[in-house]
Amino acid sequence: MSAVQRYARIYQALLRFSLSRMLEFRFDFFFRFVMDVIYYGVNIGFFKIIYLHTPNLGGWSEQQAFIFIALAMALDGLYMTLLAPNLWELPSLINKGELDFLLTRPASPLFFLLFRRFEFPSLLNFFAGVGLVVYALVRYDASFSVW
Repeated sequence: MSAVQRYARIYQALLRFSLSRMLEFRFDFFFRFVMDVIYYGVNIGFFKIIYLHTPNLGGWSEQQAFIFIALAMALDGLYMTLLAPNLWELPSLINKGELDFLLTRPASPLFFLLFRRFEFPSLLNFFAGVGLVVYALVRYDASFSVW
């Protein structure tokens, strides 16, 4: 078995474990998603209100700002899904002495540190951000050029 296949199987097991842990507290799962939707809605609403009073902001039109906000939402959703929960726990692992447990595993400690937890509600935010990017590009008739 190659190393890629081995890590894919480990990652699949970590995903299943994260999903079962999240679904154990369904109410928490639901409200994390609702909280993120409200957060992103307030972000979009804030810029919509500003653009009601001015045609551009710092040389950016409303269309350009909306595409930027949607891209930021997608990247934030990806970061909050994959990396943030694991990086936030690193100081706690060090203080409690639990990092040694990860260092003695037969797989890469960095792999376990970065991909141990997976936040599924934030994954929905990633897809919402990607959907808003596509919507913005179609709605605002964006043209692409190499330079």
